[in-house]
Amino acid sequence: MRDFKNYKAPECANVSRMYSILMIVGLVALLAWMGERDHQAKLEQVRLAAQCKVQS
Repeated sequence: MRDFKNYKAPECANVSRMYSILMIVGLVALLAWMGERDHQAKLEQVRLAAQCKVQS
């Protein structure tokens, strides 16, 4: 039986893991930014609709 107590993962596995984490964090940040932009656009539509209703 092999002793894995001193086993070190290959460097490419660590780089791949860090790259994956970075990509997930980037995707979450992008989705949050897009959601906020969409929310601001909806608020602008509501504001314009309220403005048109007041003028009518």
